[in-house]
Amino acid sequence: MISIRRGGAGFRRPGAVAISAPFRGVLAKRFHLIAFNGSVEEADVAFIIRDHDRAKFEAKKVLMGKVVDFINAKYGADTAVLNLRDRYYNMRELV
Repeated sequence: MISIRRGGAGFRRPGAVAISAPFRGVLAKRFHLIAFNGSVEEADVAFIIRDHDRAKFEAKKVLMGKVVDFINAKYGADTAVLNLRDRYYNMRELV
């Protein structure tokens, strides 16, 4: 999940939903968008990352981190926070 907080910049900075919009569009092409909640002050965007190839799976997680780094570089530190949680892997690896 990527959480975006606008902070106290008032009207000088776009709202959290506006900040998240371009990234939702780009990431939704590569990941499964499962939830989006947003307001002017904060937005939460949740994706499922899936891939049968472990290396590609790990690369997708790195990409999510790069997206958060880009948002923070553009809009200020701690604007976006990545909450990444591994829930399950390809069962073939476990068998």
